[in-house]
Amino acid sequence: MIMWMICFILAIAVFFVCNAAGYIFYRKNRKNRRAVSLVALFLGVTFLSIFLLVLPLCRFAVVGSRAAGVLSVFLSLLLALNVFSLNGEYMDLYEGASDLPSVLCGGYRIFGAVLYVLAPVLLVGVIISFFQSILNNAKIRLTRFKNIFVFSDLNECSLILAASCMEHDRAERKKSLVIFTDVYEKEEEQSAELTDRSRLMGAVCLKSDILTMNVDLSKKKGKVRFFILGSDETENIRHALGLIGRYGRYEQISLHVLTDSEEGELLIGSAMNMDMRMEVRRINSARSMIYSHLHDTEGNRLFDMARTLPDGGKVLCIILVGLGQYGTELLRALSWYGQLPGIRLEIHVFEQDRLAEQKFSSLCPETMKMNHNKIDGESHYDIFFHRAADGRGMNADTLEFDREIQKISYVSAAYLTLGDDAANIRTAAKLRRLFLQSVTEGPQPVIRAVVYDSKKAEVVKKYPLHDFKGASYEIEFLGDMGTAWSYDVVIQAKLEEEARNRHLKWVDKSADDYEEQLRQETRRFYQYEYFRNSSMASAIRSKVRREMHVPGTDKAPSERTEEEKRAIQKVEHAGWNAYMRSIGYSYAPKRNDLARLHHLLIPFEELPESEKIKDDD
Repeated sequence: MIMWMICFILAIAVFFVCNAAGYIFYRKNRKNRRAVSLVALFLGVTFLSIFLLVLPLCRFAVVGSRAAGVLSVFLSLLLALNVFSLNGEYMDLYEGASDLPSVLCGGYRIFGAVLYVLAPVLLVGVIISFFQSILNNAKIRLTRFKNIFVFSDLNECSLILAASCMEHDRAERKKSLVIFTDVYEKEEEQSAELTDRSRLMGAVCLKSDILTMNVDLSKKKGKVRFFILGSDETENIRHALGLIGRYGRYEQISLHVLTDSEEGELLIGSAMNMDMRMEVRRINSARSMIYSHLHDTEGNRLFDMARTLPDGGKVLCIILVGLGQYGTELLRALSWYGQLPGIRLEIHVFEQDRLAEQKFSSLCPETMKMNHNKIDGESHYDIFFHRAADGRGMNADTLEFDREIQKISYVSAAYLTLGDDAANIRTAAKLRRLFLQSVTEGPQPVIRAVVYDSKKAEVVKKYPLHDFKGASYEIEFLGDMGTAWSYDVVIQAKLEEEARNRHLKWVDKSADDYEEQLRQETRRFYQYEYFRNSSMASAIRSKVRREMHVPGTDKAPSERTEEEKRAIQKVEHAGWNAYMRSIGYSYAPKRNDLARLHHLLIPFEELPESEKIKDDD
């Protein structure tokens, strides 16, 4: 009787305590969840509970035998295995518990029945998972002539990009295979939805992570693209370094990694050695969205909104609400984007963080000095950080914010980058009301809100926001995930192609080793953000000069007059100065890139002639 009670209590304790502890451990170690298999844990705990439950029954069956203790243990193990294979006789347990007190007997039988049903179900799940893994690996190994897209994580970004990649390949009549790694069945509704969507598109879902997947992709004849798009940047960098070490020498393999930190740039850049053939691209989602917006969709629309002042001059006045990741990138970009002759740039920043101005000044020291505004041949702009009366940051939901907005004259455009869709839409609607109250003549300012949700963006494109009388708020959305994570933006960005071509123009075509130099400069373009970002900014400035019809931009450099050449060189140098300051450079008599010091951050007229002609395009 005592043995039955002890084994029953132990079985219940093992089942509930071990399963609960394992689940808690799993939840707390999601970043390293491959270290523990939840199904294997449940299977092992169930087996041990059944073993304890049938131990008294087996002990009673071998009473009087030699080595009864050892024999009962082995019989219990055999019976537990039989339960998993549907050969276990539940009635033996049912009848064996009949001599126990009624309460204990009922609990014993019910718990036994639960385990007898649960055991084969768990085993079937493990078997299905095992064969599914074999089929997935076979599917990957037999795919020799397809393009393969491998994702480190299953999330909204990776699903959108995967669908876009497959759509692109279908349009070109190419076969492709999508693989998601580190995919686990979870209890959350959102996770289950993502898994279902991945299976509907015919993707392969692997439980192993992108580094431990047991498939060699280096022998594939098609293009293999790895995408590391996790939310943990440290994990992204670790995965990127591992893949570079494993596949770096293969030219048909490329790597796209989501990282916007200096750590990622330094570590991944250092890992890209001279002998590496793999193409590696870092993805800065905020910068990519801002640059794509300015290059692909902005055109001269923003400058068309510049207000004419009483003295005949023009001012481009922009309000920026929110200075998080997107807001900071936008502020930095606008400082060099707005460098056009005859237009004065004015930016008003509203941010709740009271240290926002100090943080931005630390990031871009000379951008905020603005002591170059009255110097000819220099970048010209004014940046104002608005604060509350008590010195704190400015909250967009306050009356003080409303009053500050209405004090600003000649507003051309407003950008909402508060980091939350609801806050951006709410503040955008509020700004429209404030503008309608204060701007009574001329066109209304453009209002653009960063909205990540693709469904919201699609709805607004079809049905613009309006009030109960049908009056439009005239609010534009940008930055939705469907656009930001499309094949054209991430893989075949027109801007990046233009930027790469501009960077490669500096390679001497007459050199004997031209092809080798071209290869090395292409690698350097992707290896160092300095070359890639500066070339993209240059391409954007060149495009806006053409669209704004700066004299001479419609001609080849050799066909321009001296006056046109000087005008283009002058405005390009002003934009270059503003760009270099926006990435943290300051003036010094001697250049030191590690210290972010540059000797050419000077007015155009002070440049040597050899440097002036570099700004001809």
